[in-house]
Amino acid sequence: MASLQAVKSRQQTNAQHTTVGNVNSPTSNANHHGSRSKSYQENGHHPHGDTTPIVNHRHDGNSRQKRIENRRQQESPDRENNTPSNSNSTKRQKSSSHHEIINLNRRSTKDSLPNHTTNHGRPSDSHHENNDLITVNNGSDIVNLIHQLVILRKKFAKLQDECKEKLRLNGGASSDEATASETECTTIFKELNSIEEMISSIKSLVVDYNAEYNWETSVTDQNEQTKSLVDDLIHMPGPHTEDAVIKMLHMRLKAKELHCRIGPVLIALNGYWKNGRDLHWLTSDSPVSKDYPYLLNIIYEASRRLQETKRPQVIILSGESGSGKTFTSRLMTKMFFEHVGGGLSSEMYKNVAAAITALAPLTTAKVDTNLDSSRVGYFTEIAFSEGLIVSGKLTYVSLDQTRITATLKGEGNYHIFYHLLSGLSQEEKVKFYLQGYTTRNLAYLSSKDFEELNPNKLAFNKWKAALSLLGIKFTDVVHILAAILLLGNVQFSDPDEKDHKSSGSNGSSTEVKSAARNLGVSGISLFRCLTTRTKLIRGQPVRSLNTPEVSKAACNALAMTLYARMLSAIIRRVNLLLRGHATQTKNASSLSSDSAGSSVSSTEPKDASESNKNPNEHSHFKRFPSTDLKKQSNLLKGCTGSLGILDMYGFEITNTNRLEQLCINFCSETIQHFYNTHLFESTADAFRNDIGMEIDLGYVNNTPCIELLISPIGILSILNQECLNPRGDTETFINKIKAEHDDNCWFSKQSDSEFGIIHHHGDVLYDSSDLITSNRDIISDDVISIFRSQNCSFDFLTHLFSQDLRSSRGNGGLPANSHRITSSSSDSNDTTDYRRTFLQDFQLQIDNLLKMAAEADSYFIRCIRTNTNEVPNVFDRVTVARQLRALEVLETLNLMTSGLPYQLPLLTFISRYRCFCSNNPDGGVENSRHLCEAILNIFLERLDQSKLSSENVNWAVGDNFVFLSEDAMQYLEYMRNILREQATVIIQALVRMYICRKAYKKMKSSQEMRNKSRRSLLNNSKSKTRQSSLSDGDNTRHPVPNSPTTPNGNVVICDEDVIQKTCELYGFNAATPPSIPQSRPYAVIGNSRIEFPQTRIMRQPFRHDDLPWKVIRVGETVTAIAASPKAGCFLGEYRGYRLHIPRRLTEIIIICLSLVGD
Repeated sequence: MASLQAVKSRQQTNAQHTTVGNVNSPTSNANHHGSRSKSYQENGHHPHGDTTPIVNHRHDGNSRQKRIENRRQQESPDRENNTPSNSNSTKRQKSSSHHEIINLNRRSTKDSLPNHTTNHGRPSDSHHENNDLITVNNGSDIVNLIHQLVILRKKFAKLQDECKEKLRLNGGASSDEATASETECTTIFKELNSIEEMISSIKSLVVDYNAEYNWETSVTDQNEQTKSLVDDLIHMPGPHTEDAVIKMLHMRLKAKELHCRIGPVLIALNGYWKNGRDLHWLTSDSPVSKDYPYLLNIIYEASRRLQETKRPQVIILSGESGSGKTFTSRLMTKMFFEHVGGGLSSEMYKNVAAAITALAPLTTAKVDTNLDSSRVGYFTEIAFSEGLIVSGKLTYVSLDQTRITATLKGEGNYHIFYHLLSGLSQEEKVKFYLQGYTTRNLAYLSSKDFEELNPNKLAFNKWKAALSLLGIKFTDVVHILAAILLLGNVQFSDPDEKDHKSSGSNGSSTEVKSAARNLGVSGISLFRCLTTRTKLIRGQPVRSLNTPEVSKAACNALAMTLYARMLSAIIRRVNLLLRGHATQTKNASSLSSDSAGSSVSSTEPKDASESNKNPNEHSHFKRFPSTDLKKQSNLLKGCTGSLGILDMYGFEITNTNRLEQLCINFCSETIQHFYNTHLFESTADAFRNDIGMEIDLGYVNNTPCIELLISPIGILSILNQECLNPRGDTETFINKIKAEHDDNCWFSKQSDSEFGIIHHHGDVLYDSSDLITSNRDIISDDVISIFRSQNCSFDFLTHLFSQDLRSSRGNGGLPANSHRITSSSSDSNDTTDYRRTFLQDFQLQIDNLLKMAAEADSYFIRCIRTNTNEVPNVFDRVTVARQLRALEVLETLNLMTSGLPYQLPLLTFISRYRCFCSNNPDGGVENSRHLCEAILNIFLERLDQSKLSSENVNWAVGDNFVFLSEDAMQYLEYMRNILREQATVIIQALVRMYICRKAYKKMKSSQEMRNKSRRSLLNNSKSKTRQSSLSDGDNTRHPVPNSPTTPNGNVVICDEDVIQKTCELYGFNAATPPSIPQSRPYAVIGNSRIEFPQTRIMRQPFRHDDLPWKVIRVGETVTAIAASPKAGCFLGEYRGYRLHIPRRLTEIIIICLSLVGD
């Protein structure tokens, strides 16, 4: 067996775990805990008070099956009797010792209130009347209950209106049944009003209760708690339990700290401080990084590793719907350009910000759990070459467009429709045929959502400006949006009754004509394609009438297709700009299906009878060559790396879960599996292969759930088979999945049209009544054919459907009714494969994205919402605890504190940490392993000498890898940085010493040569002087004219020999000394002559008693106006005073002017 090293602090040393030196096995304490206890599974509390090195709580299939069976047995009596079981009530009381049970009566506070909360923190639609207990954990529960009671009150009000409608239909005659129903509804309505008033009156009790348990603390307590905050949860004091993590997150929220780390994993809290629809901060020049240092650290780390390894870097955000993933991704995008990508004023960032602003209202909608839920997954990728940004790419994964035509109760359509109605002027509404329409008379919209969203004209104008910046014509997009809204109001009658003409409240014929004008086709053509279908019988086309239901389905399919194709075209335009080719387009006036150009303007849709213009003129969106999603990861050839941000869907449970929720939760399961594989499975596999030991990291493996969905006999596979079968229906689908998975513990069978899946985030009940139709994703070729160039004057639409038209049946292409509603999310213009269903395309896109992420270095951000009501600064412990379990935060914390999550190859470890060890033995793997052990031993000695805690420092040396804990990795990097800083100082000192010594030697050699020359001159002059004195015969010393005098006027008599030698040295005649030159009215700098006046800057302070401030400081400027009679000075002017300032104290400022001649 390979040598094993796991060094910990001396207090934890135990002889029975020692292998080499002072070591412990990573699995040594596993037996102290075993699997999770039942109370831990149910209540979220750790069964022991200490932190385990590696906790064993993996659930196998049998144990999970038993838990599910027990839960079903406990819930079944509740569903039958509509009352909560006593066991559940007792369980809640025992598991929440620090939570008080408040029993309240509808009329008196001594009795009780009904319990309307489920395991997922949302109201249950069942048993509203006979429940007696409610567990109040915090104020947020009361707010939830009030909100849900208001919803119930509105439901009963609607029921009352229905009863009144029945009475009206009976001709005013009183029906006993209707009257009784109305009386009952009125009674319940009044009772719910009293409940709401009573709950409002007891909210103060909850506040007092929260204060007792330190939910709202004083300023002093907050200051004390702020001191105890930790940036990394692995450094939390005390045992690392779920309750400790929740308390720490709550403290950080109150301290305005939304982010913290668990080793390399970042936890991001959504405090709901900013409105998700307000994107003003995105386009402003003010930086945002100072408020989010943890996100900035990830940007810096990814950029550093990109430069070092040239490997792609991917930041993956995960969390349930409403946890702030999209907001965090936008923040990181701005911070990336702010610090790494060339600044906020770069063209690339302006295009990215405009793209986010333009796409936000087109891809967000209100859902049951989130007011601003993103219904599109994004992968933003920036490509680098030699450290510079060369291009960008935005890949999107869209959901089915059923929301446009069939919005569920309590949810809303895409925000853009509400912005459109509030932002268009009356003239524009007339232009787009929307005059007189509001959310109250448009079938696709809801007036309640309009009031809650409160759209304003300013936001609409920003969206309009963003489209303009992207080069997208505003009217092209609005024509399509207006046509979609008008199509929603078209109603169809039975052909036997009204000759199959459309009818509606505003006259559907008018709405058909208005929609047709917006689409650039004739009203007759639009009406005919919706109400008839064409079949080939013996090679001849035969047209027949559709039923009203089929006609309405075709109308809805057209609306969904228009929206999907428009969104796809906008994103293609964004990618065109991000790739840097927007200014390189040519032949803008020719935009055939294979044209590479684009124009800044496009033609308005006209009546088909007015224009039969060539559709290949003046289209606005560029078309792209066909590429698949995997090939698009290479943005440009020659790129050395890329950095991407993956923002996909969050787990979601609504009142009615359809294909949209099935896709979202499948994506959430896939990302969670990628996280488990990257963090847990890779560690266990590497330890098993290299050390030869099995370790249990205690995470919940969701592979069985994914296999339940996508295996050959999985639910999604069976659904795809039924959709490809023309005779497939919902009943057959339900029977098949129940027959295949009846004994699967991750599957639960419900009613004839429903089935349940146990996801890692919770149990979800899916409605299968619309799955087949939505998954087929088909639009009739009769509808597509009206957008041919000879029928449609709206060139933009003609090009949106050009690929479908080219491959249609008329050109010998696809069979009838095989065109897809949703287009490919890639930049391809090819028609999506009609042989694939929507789910198959969706799976392919998710797989391709995760393949790219698997080939890159990944960084994980786990986003958590603090409450379900989206209220700022409210921390709901139940909501947070549910997400901590689903995201496996505690398992990650245990792995980082007591496991070995990092694996470094031996040579990589030696190369990085060689600075710890001066000895570097040569040899093979054995010597490498010994060198790794020597480095770790020196590291341990340094750790003991420092004041750092070594409690969670673990490692193991295997045959090929060195395994490190999170603390070991952090301390190794910390000490390595210190050694590198020390080495940097020493290297800099040695380099400076070398430079100085080299310069000194050069100066010394030059000085020696100068001294030698002077000595030779002096010797020559001395010999000449002696010869001259001997020849003259006069040894009398004569005074030198203009000799210097002493202060008392006496002449200084110098040695004549010295004077003679000096004069000969410098070439002077001692008998006639030169006159003193006058001061020059200019200065010579280099080869330049600088005339007075001059501007000079003080390099040293100049003191003068005549100045009021006594001194001219360093850095101040003076004006040299003339030469000074004093030697070495100039006459300067400073603040109105004229002074004689020494030249050596100043430095002249030279201003260079470039003169351009004719």
